Amino acid sequence: MKRIVLGLLLGLGILFSCSDDPEVINGKDGKSVFDLWKEQPGNKDKTMEDFFNFLKGKDGQKGDNGENGKDGKDGKDGKDGQKGDKGKDGKDGKDGKSAFDLWKEQPGNKNKTFEDFFKFLTGEKGKSVFDLWKEQPGNENKTITDFFNFLKGEKGDKGIDGNGVSNEIILLVSGVVKTMHF
Repeated sequence: MKRIVLGLLLGLGILFSCSDDPEVINGKDGKSVFDLWKEQPGNKDKTMEDFFNFLKGKDGQKGDNGENGKDGKDGKDGKDGQKGDKGKDGKDGKDGKSAFDLWKEQPGNKNKTFEDFFKFLTGEKGKSVFDLWKEQPGNENKTITDFFNFLKGEKGDKGIDGNGVSNEIILLVSGVVKTMHF
């Protein structure tokens, strides 16, 4: 019942505040809703906090769970954890393909030559493939040995005797000639 009376007082206050009558517009300041509430029986010694609690009312019953929302965007990767203990050595793998053979398997490289591969390795504007590889996330602090191991891949099946064919690649890395045996 108190809320109804308060609602009526608030509604009448709003209604009369919208008048075009100059006497109403220029009238005396009225009482606040809080002051009007304090004039209601039993509210004389109550505080502003009591007033806000009165306006809020009691909590209602818990409602049903809503449907799950859409998945959000993936967050950023976290920091790397501490380095763990060294694991056991694994079994030797099969001989893998050479970097040149792997490159030739890429779309558009099937009929290209070793010279084309070497040009690919040096990159545009004089950057070597090593320099480009070091620019990739996670490679910033890696060494030329890490790069060669990356290029070499897994050991592949035994090939036929090459009789006089070289088993090395000569690379120009950061202005230095490097040889890679496979």
